[in-house]
Amino acid sequence: MPKARKDHTCTLCHQRINKGDQYIYKTITIWDHPDNDTFGVYKAHVSCDDIWLCWMGDEMDWNFPESNYDWMEIQPS
Repeated sequence: MPKARKDHTCTLCHQRINKGDQYIYKTITIWDHPDNDTFGVYKAHVSCDDIWLCWMGDEMDWNFPESNYDWMEIQPS
C-alpha cells in the first residue's frame, strides 16, 4: 500500500488524503467491468476502501459517490 507523495482527494468521501498517509490506489480500466467505458483512477483512504469493499464494492460497478454527502448517505449505520 503506497504512501501519498502529495495530497489527494478520496474518491469515496471526497476528503483530503494527506501527504504521507497510506492510501489505496487503483487504475480503473475499461475491462474491469462490462459497463465501464472509461479509464479512471481510484484513490481512497484505507478506512473508506474497507467500507466500500465490505458493503458496496461489487454491487456499485465503479459508480462512486459524487460528494461527501452522498458517501455519508450510503455508509452503514
